[in-house]
Amino acid sequence: MKNIILKYGLFSGAIISLVLILGIVLMNKENPDLQLGQIIGYTGMAIAFLLFIPAIQKAHAIKSLSFGRAFFIGLQITLIACAIYSLVWTLYIFLINPDAAKEMGEQYMKGLKAQGTPLEDIAKQKKFMDDVYANPLFCFMFTMVEPVIPGFIFSLIAAGVNQYKNRKVQV
Repeated sequence: MKNIILKYGLFSGAIISLVLILGIVLMNKENPDLQLGQIIGYTGMAIAFLLFIPAIQKAHAIKSLSFGRAFFIGLQITLIACAIYSLVWTLYIFLINPDAAKEMGEQYMKGLKAQGTPLEDIAKQKKFMDDVYANPLFCFMFTMVEPVIPGFIFSLIAAGVNQYKNRKVQV
């Protein structure tokens, strides 16, 4: 079971990290489209997290899984994938391109201004981002949150698919 979790966690983490790197390489440096970057990133996460279904099916072949146990396996795979993704992003920000966080923050602030966000709220958001990106540990932890929500949802879906297939086989 642990081997399946580790294998699929590493593979999912590699996929979302490769999509992250691809997004960085393809991003227009003069005028980055952060929304397009988010679409590409979350699409990559969806593709990577679809691997939860075969992972849970393989685990079920070893030992019959309840919905809760299948969901827990999905969450464990999510945590491994998220850790890899966060590590890649943190290394990129602190070792490869230290100006990337500043550039991304400036584009994000421009977007907030264009939406008519009050200057006081923009200043709070800027301070928060500056604090997060000043410390590698905070950056890592903050980045972990981004793929956790889709991973949670895909864990639920994979556990549901596992339950559905098990009921279909038993009938």
